[in-house]
Amino acid sequence: MKKKILTLAAVVTLPFILLVMYLLASMASYSNTYDEIVINLAATAIDTAYGNEILRTLNREQMLQNFAKGKVDFCLDFLRRSSTGGLFWARTSFRVSRNPDTGDIIAFFYTLDVTEKRLLENLLDRLTCLDYDLIAQIDLCHGSYRLVAQDANWKQTVPTEGDFQQEVLSISGNCTDETGRQTVIEKLAFDHMREQLEQQNTYTFIAEFQDAASGKVFVKRFQVFYINKELGRVCMTQTDVSDVVLQEQRQKEELAAALMAAEQANAAKSDFLSRMSHEIRTPMNAIVGLADLAGMSQDLPEKTLGDLAKIKSSSKYLLGLINDILDMSHIESGKLELAADPFSLGGMLADINSMLMQEATNNGLTFSIEQTVTNDVLIGDAIRLRQVLINLLSNAFKFTPTGGKVLVQIQENSATEKSATLTFRVIDNGVGISSTDQQRIFRSFEQLGSNYTKSQGTGLGLAISQSLVAL
Repeated sequence: MKKKILTLAAVVTLPFILLVMYLLASMASYSNTYDEIVINLAATAIDTAYGNEILRTLNREQMLQNFAKGKVDFCLDFLRRSSTGGLFWARTSFRVSRNPDTGDIIAFFYTLDVTEKRLLENLLDRLTCLDYDLIAQIDLCHGSYRLVAQDANWKQTVPTEGDFQQEVLSISGNCTDETGRQTVIEKLAFDHMREQLEQQNTYTFIAEFQDAASGKVFVKRFQVFYINKELGRVCMTQTDVSDVVLQEQRQKEELAAALMAAEQANAAKSDFLSRMSHEIRTPMNAIVGLADLAGMSQDLPEKTLGDLAKIKSSSKYLLGLINDILDMSHIESGKLELAADPFSLGGMLADINSMLMQEATNNGLTFSIEQTVTNDVLIGDAIRLRQVLINLLSNAFKFTPTGGKVLVQIQENSATEKSATLTFRVIDNGVGISSTDQQRIFRSFEQLGSNYTKSQGTGLGLAISQSLVAL
């Protein structure tokens, strides 16, 4: 019987595929050469265990036995050292065949540098572990899919490859409700993918799934985008966002609880202020009335008249503060409603003029009211409108020096038989308000200016005015 001869087509390395043929005339003559090549190849492996695996796989007798069984292709994928001492990831492929002329058994093998490819695969695997359950490549043209990467901790529920729409129908059955099931089917339909990706680079959606064994609910986020539009290749990622959704739900519940607590505290505060203000207002009205009556008495000493004036002034200040607190309480609780009653705009302005003209004169100010309104009779809340104007004018009087001017200007922007739009302006040539303070002055109890001007107000007038205008 003719002796089996192993002819070796030997290696070649990087970065191109090269084949160099070493024809071995006989096993006896060239056995050392073959063994040395295999030993040298195994010695380049960085992992010693894998080097031993190379020796076992490429053992001459083992190779001949495998060939006899019909196994002719072998592939070694390992990190190895190059002839220059550097490291690279190599893929060495073998094919064993028989030479038809001589009957010798020939082994061809070559090596490719696949370092970049392996680094990319490792990077993809790492990213998958960090962020994704799986990354799948979908072929829209043929309807198939293939899992490109998956988290090692992910419980695999779909095959590595197969018919995409069939698997969508399968996994949608694990949704927590029928609405979720229909959402998954619709969002992962090929027509929907094409439509969405025509309008945007990527689209995402979230669905809830229930594990059949444990009954635990998981929230998954799907993201879909083109890999190559011309080839119809799409990438789909699946991420478990259950913890994120749970945390958001907890935050919402905590915020809702905090909001409820704040509303309850605010309601309790408003109720307390309302009750206390009513209780205090009654005796304060009595004090003001008694001070007025006492001041009418004849032959009172000058000092007593002065004391009564101070009592009356202080009482009116406290009464005004109580009324302001009541107004703010009603506004914050949403209980304050504006009236819709007919009133004379001219009459209301005349009342304001008579109320404040003496104060303007005492302060050395020129006070005037200008209006260009067609219809004098309007429907609205005259009391609240007057309150806003008086609050604004009081501030203008306080911060306008002697010799200054304060003007109320009412302009009719538009008018029909049923409605009118008016603009009210209070204009003065006082010290003005800096841009940084223009928002602060509308906060409750905020006051600007000197200690003297601060002592003349409650710090609620402008806050109330702004709230009334916003109603």
